[in-house]
Amino acid sequence: APGPSPIDTEEIEPKRRMAAGDAIKYETIERGSLYGTDYRIFIKGPEGVISPWHDIPLFADEANHIYNMIVEIPRWTNAKME
Repeated sequence: APGPSPIDTEEIEPKRRMAAGDAIKYETIERGSLYGTDYRIFIKGPEGVISPWHDIPLFADEANHIYNMIVEIPRWTNAKME
């Protein structure tokens, strides 16, 4: 039986560039005590508080294959936001 197909690394190579142009600006709003059970982070878009899972589009620039990405684990930590 044949094995799995090799992965084309060209498709998954990280691209260190940001989308330019008419990018939507988002900001974070923090509430509660950091590391406490009341700690919350909200994301605010141009029209108010949004859901990062449902309101941020997948593509930042579909023609150039640039995607938006939401990371649950903040940089330099191991605390997962849920």
